[in-house]
Amino acid sequence: MTITALSFPQPPEPPPPHPFPVFASVAPVVASVAIWAVTQSPFALVFALLGPVVAVAGLADARRQGRRRMREERARFEREVVATVHAIDEAHERECAELQRSAPSAAAILAAAHHDPERWRERLDDQVPVTLGVGRVVSALEFDRPAVAKAGESERAIDELRARAAALDGAPIVIDARLGIGLCGPVSKTVPAAGALLVQLANALPPDVVGLRAVPTGGPGLRWVRALPHWEGGNAGHRTEGTVPGGFAQLEFRPRSGDGAGLVIAAAGQERGLPRECRVVVQLDGAGRARLIRHPQQRRSEFSPGFVTEREATEFANALAVASRGGRQPGGVQGEQLPSRVEFSALRQPVGGNAPALAACLGIGPAGPVIVDLVSDGPHAVVGGTTGSGKSELLITWVLAMATGYGPEEVNFLLVDFKGGAAFAPLRNLPHVVGTVTDLEESTAGRALQSLRAELRYREAFLAESGARSIDELAQDEQGAGSRTLARLVIVIDEFATLTSAFPELHELFADLASRGRSLGVHLVLCTQRPAGSVRDTVLANCTLRISLRVNNRADSIAVVGEPDAAGLPRHPPGRAIVARDDALTPMQFALAVASDAVAVAGRWETRPVRRPWLDPLPTRLGPEDLPPAGPSSGEGSGIAFGLLDQPERQRRAVAVYDPVEQGHLLVVGGRRSGKSGVLDAIAAGATGAMWVPGSVEGAWDLVTGLLDSIRSGAPVGGLLLFDDLDILLGRFPPDHRAAFVDALTALHREGPAAGIRVVSSCASALASLSALCETKLVLRMPDRQEHSIATGGVAGFDPSLPPGGGTWNGSRVQVVLVPKAARPNPPTTADLDASVLAGLAATGLAVVASAPGPLAARLGSFGRVTLLAGGAAAAEPAVEGGGRGLILGDPDAWNASWGLLGTLRSRAHVLFHGCSVAEYRALSRQRELPPPITSPQSDAWLLSPDGRVERVRLPAVGGD
Repeated sequence: MTITALSFPQPPEPPPPHPFPVFASVAPVVASVAIWAVTQSPFALVFALLGPVVAVAGLADARRQGRRRMREERARFEREVVATVHAIDEAHERECAELQRSAPSAAAILAAAHHDPERWRERLDDQVPVTLGVGRVVSALEFDRPAVAKAGESERAIDELRARAAALDGAPIVIDARLGIGLCGPVSKTVPAAGALLVQLANALPPDVVGLRAVPTGGPGLRWVRALPHWEGGNAGHRTEGTVPGGFAQLEFRPRSGDGAGLVIAAAGQERGLPRECRVVVQLDGAGRARLIRHPQQRRSEFSPGFVTEREATEFANALAVASRGGRQPGGVQGEQLPSRVEFSALRQPVGGNAPALAACLGIGPAGPVIVDLVSDGPHAVVGGTTGSGKSELLITWVLAMATGYGPEEVNFLLVDFKGGAAFAPLRNLPHVVGTVTDLEESTAGRALQSLRAELRYREAFLAESGARSIDELAQDEQGAGSRTLARLVIVIDEFATLTSAFPELHELFADLASRGRSLGVHLVLCTQRPAGSVRDTVLANCTLRISLRVNNRADSIAVVGEPDAAGLPRHPPGRAIVARDDALTPMQFALAVASDAVAVAGRWETRPVRRPWLDPLPTRLGPEDLPPAGPSSGEGSGIAFGLLDQPERQRRAVAVYDPVEQGHLLVVGGRRSGKSGVLDAIAAGATGAMWVPGSVEGAWDLVTGLLDSIRSGAPVGGLLLFDDLDILLGRFPPDHRAAFVDALTALHREGPAAGIRVVSSCASALASLSALCETKLVLRMPDRQEHSIATGGVAGFDPSLPPGGGTWNGSRVQVVLVPKAARPNPPTTADLDASVLAGLAATGLAVVASAPGPLAARLGSFGRVTLLAGGAAAAEPAVEGGGRGLILGDPDAWNASWGLLGTLRSRAHVLFHGCSVAEYRALSRQRELPPPITSPQSDAWLLSPDGRVERVRLPAVGGD
């Protein structure tokens, strides 16, 4: 066994001691006294205090650093302890797996395939490991160095790690069966426990080398061992004393050659009744617990023993007996009597009847037509064969054969072709075919296969409503009743390995289908080149019908039919195969079907709708009339219906509904021409009181800040606020206002719900700050996988072929309805400063700050007397002394030079800022808040009132301006 070495975590290192610095404290005192003695200055003595103060401060700082370092060491130690715990658990898992591989339990052997290539590999001259059960065993895990820790938490933690690493819980109790195993206890427990040991030994020891003899007692418990291929008979000369349960007192595996020692399995009521050859003794009690009470090396321990029922053991013994004969008559599978070619039209197919069956004649064998029944021989089948051996042709023949004898109401076919989609082209017109899935349509393939889980739930509910436990009972109950029926569903998969490589999560689905398919009427026909490498054991164990065409090697043949014969099948004539069922092999020449055969079979049946496991994909364009009504009865609840959901996992379509109250803010993300604006149009069409945010910078700013002011003042608000192309709108904002607008938008998202406001925004990429504020997200087609991953948190659902309006909503594919495009309002946001108002302001006094005062003076000269602030404050003194009437105009530098004058005017007159930057406005107005944004600086300006209010105004045109 592989021994893993680990390292203990290093315990925390305590900080070094920090003694008080005596000399560092005394030296400044001595020096200060000496200086005082020379200078006689009392201030020199003040320096004497520095030494002790510095020393105490240094000591405190050292101890603080030591405590911090100790905290870091403890945190490091705790992290290493956690990492060591994980390492111990992982090593224990590997150790348990290695023990399970070295000695598979009886349960694992019974669950394995009948054609197990690992069977009969042990010899009596080597160790013969068997598993008694599961319990606690000593672990082989070692540590590469001892741990050194002082008493305390670190020592306790290391002791816990040492104890955790020392033992394996729930591990197989593996011993060498050559020591001889004795079981003592009640008959009801020793018999199934002995059966579990015998199953392991019969699976490990080859029957042509090792034989089994026994001391019979006439009891019924272990009669099944007579069916084992190892069986040689009983031997009355080795009878033991005591009460012996289960039919045999002692069973002994010995070499058939007579050379060498054997091994003994014995059972008795008490330990004294066991033979002396049993060096290992297990005591069982009536509750099913066991205790190892004797072993040459291991100590006594308790564990949970393994058991097998008599039925399981009997089936296993029969299977081994058949396997030992090769599943055939002596002489092997012969194919010399087979024809070189068989036409499908020449075969006579079985006709469906009342008995549950899916019989089909596939070809000709040595004894005549070869008929396989997917119900009685299955319920599932595996077809193996190398490239070019005719696997796809065999599948077509098989489907046509079943479709000949059984109508669409009795059997349906789901065809899955993962090698291009052309293999099943002749079968697509059969009325039995409910769907064809190819690898050329990855999204359709995933969607269709996802629907199979829902199909299992549907069939379970159907049987429950009908009061039947299986589809076989349903068929018997409905004979002549005229009630609705449930057709069998045969899933035919060409290139199963390619399918599971593209969709690894389907392994679990097919394991579920394989285990429950028989009762639900779902059958699998899996076709692959190498089943052993692509079909998992949980599926393969339920595929009792096997067909192998020509394969490349003996191992592939054994993996499919249990024998190497398929490796010797000829290339010519094509169509040679071997059928394995009931552990018997039958060679055959399967029939080849042509296009006319498929047409003839399809013409036998009336074309009528059949139930499909899934609905068609969503249409690429939807109108409001295409939406079914949504409401509590349909399960969608109340809200705004805006699209149609595809839910293959529930075999239905549903209305996509957005409920602003329940789902909060909505973010619509999509690439170019993905239909973002159409989503907002659809939501606006179904909403009451929807408000479109203008696409202009000024309009968006005024609306958002106005709403925030209303919310904070308690004024009644509410409704749905729609931002179309929010990322483009943000890009239009000047830098000074963009951050402020984002802050306002964030505040609106947080404070709006309390006032009844919900926000719906669309953008081309998932803005990080906005995504965190939106509870709901609709992701449309994105330009690449990276953008899709950023928007959704993963690449699942990425489909670059989605039509406009197609996307993902709450994990489901959605198609948004197409409604007439709503008008985006863009109301005027700048108040006109007409001539009369401007003249009135000039009459009472108006200070004008302009980046270009000369041209503006000529423009405003008609509204009042203009005084240019070109020579400093003195030039404007007459206007100020005259009551400030007229227009005093200057550039920012001039007003900065006359800051006292501007302060005087600002307190009693309006100030007009034209062509100024935000920084210049703030510096001159002494206002902290941003003014509203301006995107037309030639015509718009800021007007600051004496009370501090600022508004955006448009100057009147003069002349041809």
